[in-house]
Formats: sequence, C-alpha cells, structure tokens
Amino acid sequence: MERKDTLVFQIVLPLHETGYFQAKCFFIPENTAVPIWPQGGNSIINVEPPGTCCANIIYNAFVRQFGKSKAGSVEDRDLSAIIKEMDAKGYTVIPESGKFRD
Repeated sequence: MERKDTLVFQIVLPLHETGYFQAKCFFIPENTAVPIWPQGGNSIINVEPPGTCCANIIYNAFVRQFGKSKAGSVEDRDLSAIIKEMDAKGYTVIPESGKFRD
C-alpha cells in the first residue's frame, strides 16, 4: 500500500474476474503478529465487463410500455372476454409488444 496522507493509504489492484466480492483491510502493529480488524462492515466490490455495466441504454428500454398497449387497455374488444376468462384461470395475458420507434 502507498501512503497518501497521515491516515490515508491507497492500493491499486487489477480485477480480472467478474463477480461480487467483499474485502476488509486489517492492521498488524509493529512487533506483534496479532491482526487488528477495524469496526464496520466489509467493502463491496462488483466487477463487471464494460459491455454490461455501461452504455446499455437499449437494455433499459421496456418495449411493451409503448405501442398499442401504452394506455393499458385492450384495443380489440373481441378479445376482452377471452382475456378475462384466462385471467380468472390464473394465466397472465401479455399484450402485443410495442416497437422501439413507438
């Protein structure tokens, strides 16, 4: 570790494996082998490839919110009775999906 200030130290580590990790630093005082663990929780480290952690605007778009079903109602009244019957039986009817242009 590199000392940056009286109470501040810094270390730079390359992280090559993706995943969720926890870490905590401990101290070993001079002339002893007994570590001292600071109070508080662990540091959380999430390592993700750049393709999934940034620049994913399209991934965040939920296309079914747009298009004909945007208002939340069924456009085709002939299907209303069938949809109600399927809902009563515990099925979920997914409306027609919108398009990115919508």
